[in-house]
Amino acid sequence: MPNGPVLDVLTLLDHPWVDERRLLRPVPAPDGSTVQVSRQPVVYGSAPPSVEPATPPPELGQHTEAKVHRALRGCMAHFERGRGEFWEVSQA
Repeated sequence: MPNGPVLDVLTLLDHPWVDERRLLRPVPAPDGSTVQVSRQPVVYGSAPPSVEPATPPPELGQHTEAKVHRALRGCMAHFERGRGEFWEVSQA
C-alpha cells in the first residue's frame, strides 16, 4: 500500500518535488501581476512538461451577469409555461 507524509499546503508548495515536476506555472492576472497555478500532475513520457502561461483567471464578477441571465432565462421559461395553468385555476 503506497503511503507518505500528509503535508499542509504551504509545506507542499515548498517541497522540492513541486519544482522538480514543474507543477506550478505562472499565469498573467488581469491586473498585470502573475499568479502561480497548478497544472495536472500526471506526465506522460520523459520530456518535462511545458510551462507556458494559460489564460488568465476571470476577474471577480466577470461572468456573473451572463450566468444570472442564463439561470433566470431558464426560470422565466419555466414560469411562462406554468403561468397559464396558474391563471386558469386562480381566475375560476
